[in-house]
Amino acid sequence: VFIFSCYYCICTYMIICVRKWCIGILYKHIGVGFALLVQQHRAMRRPLNVGRATGSDLHAFLFIVKCQYFYLRRYWEVDRHFKKITMKYFLLSFMLVFTCITAFASDIGDFAYEYEGQTLTYTVMDEEAGTCGLKGGDEWTSGNNVSGDLIIPSMVRNSQHIYKVIEILSYAFEGCTGLTSVTIPNSVTNIGISAFKGCSGLTSVTIPNSVTNISYSAFEGCSGLTSVTISNSVTSINGRMFYGCSGLTSVTIPNSVMSIKYCAFEGCSSLTSVTIPNGVTSIENSAFEGCSGLTSVTIPNSVTNIGIFAFKVCNGLTGVYSLNSSPPSCNDGDPFSDNIYMNAMLYVPEGFMEAYGNAEYWKKFQKIKDFTPTGIKNGIGADVNGRRKVYYDINGRRLSVLKKGLSIINGKKVIVK
Repeated sequence: VFIFSCYYCICTYMIICVRKWCIGILYKHIGVGFALLVQQHRAMRRPLNVGRATGSDLHAFLFIVKCQYFYLRRYWEVDRHFKKITMKYFLLSFMLVFTCITAFASDIGDFAYEYEGQTLTYTVMDEEAGTCGLKGGDEWTSGNNVSGDLIIPSMVRNSQHIYKVIEILSYAFEGCTGLTSVTIPNSVTNIGISAFKGCSGLTSVTIPNSVTNISYSAFEGCSGLTSVTISNSVTSINGRMFYGCSGLTSVTIPNSVMSIKYCAFEGCSSLTSVTIPNGVTSIENSAFEGCSGLTSVTIPNSVTNIGIFAFKVCNGLTGVYSLNSSPPSCNDGDPFSDNIYMNAMLYVPEGFMEAYGNAEYWKKFQKIKDFTPTGIKNGIGADVNGRRKVYYDINGRRLSVLKKGLSIINGKKVIVK
């Protein structure tokens, strides 16, 4: 198609050149006719006066005028004909070029590929680099409509081209309620906005370490999701990432994470344990609001700020462990609900009860105890060098022997029978 387009463009150019050449010839003939007329006037050595001209003079004059009329008429006929041909070839050339561009664009746009019984639509990201992503959608339409167990391939083929899958675009699987599990390949580096939002049937998802970013609302409303392990390359738990995942019981946050954004785990009512690593500096507004299944939370010494309503309506909280010798600031407002201030025990590093007792919002806790957090690493109970387990009682005192009852092992409350 491209070759034919070039051919017709060349033809159009040649026709325009021929037309100009013909027009030049016509003008030349007209000029010659007028030159003959002037020459005849000079030969007669008298001005041309049609009213007093002789028969031969008048005949010669009319003959020359007739010639000029003939040439002018032929000029307009030929020019009109050339205009039609030129326009015809121009339109044909334009249509062929447009067809060529459309075909090329479709070749580098979206395409379908079947793998493990599932047909997905992909969007080319970079033709030269040979990369693509799972087709995205919008707030009303998802990019793909699938169900069952989904295994996303790392490489896909479109005609003669092979592409590497590097991204799950925004809204790629939004609202796929029949989707039960997803395996993401190591080639993927980014999961877009609301990529799996509303996938209520999704029970498990494997996120590889290649993923460096999970956008906000990526798994919002996945009420069937029970557990998730986040990639070690992710640096932020973005806003509303697991909002409304009411079936989520446990989540492992990697040490690479530095912030937990707004509403990240809001409404995860079945969440019983969460590990906040010693690298997180801020827990933003409503991050764990409504996590009524949480019984205890350990805030590592790296946390310097906790947002308003961060642990609001976490009615199951009985113990809050803060490992920072300086009380984290709560500039936006109350991070806890009133019933938590009344009923939960606040554990602070030994020797810093007074600092917490005078700090805004922290002083609202009715029960405050100090403990020795030696051996606690990254917010969980463990030996400093990680070679053996270290046990603590509910008051934070280190135990040499594990006793019956409620104890803390690796930062989690455990009942030993």
